[in-house]
Amino acid sequence: MKLKDMAISVKIGGMISFTLLLMILVGWQGLQGVKSESQAAERLKNILTLEITLQHREIDHLEWAGLVSTFLIDLEKSSLEVEIDERKCKLGRWLENKKEMAAAIKIVPQMRAIVESMKGDHAKLHRSAASMRQILADKNGDRVNAAVSLAEIYQKSSAPALESVRGKLQSISLEIDKHVKEEERFLQEVKEKTQYNVTILMLAAVIIGGAVSYFISRTM
Repeated sequence: MKLKDMAISVKIGGMISFTLLLMILVGWQGLQGVKSESQAAERLKNILTLEITLQHREIDHLEWAGLVSTFLIDLEKSSLEVEIDERKCKLGRWLENKKEMAAAIKIVPQMRAIVESMKGDHAKLHRSAASMRQILADKNGDRVNAAVSLAEIYQKSSAPALESVRGKLQSISLEIDKHVKEEERFLQEVKEKTQYNVTILMLAAVIIGGAVSYFISRTM
């Protein structure tokens, strides 16, 4: 049967069906774009959350170091009031939390090697504080007699470990920053691609729909 011999209702139904098909394609492309944007936005949120967590751990590390420095400067202090167990300080609890570390490494895989290398220096740092306490105990809290030994421990053990841990935290921060920029760039690319594809499909739908409508109307 030729197209011109078809009933008008069939022709109109064909026009409507074809137009609906084109609109479905437009909607599908839009949904795919929204899905990709949502996934990228979720990844970006997780990375930013990790970045905030790291910033808090850096602050905790600096506060701990500040307490040690204050103790060494203030000769009136007869005791060093800091956590000496590397697994119990805030940074240590984060490093030893397997669930949090697994989630963080999943987001930024480069963290694994940095974290593993940092644990040793972090432990040395706390052991140096424990050594300072022991010296104070041996000197019965006499800061004057303990001054040389305390300074030696700080210079040979505490300071290098502090610098190393701080450097590794900054290395993690740099890796996180790279991932933030990558996800932001990807999210922008997805948005632009979605807008472009939807626009092209809509224009195609209008043009093809108009052409089909014109062709069918000529056969009526």
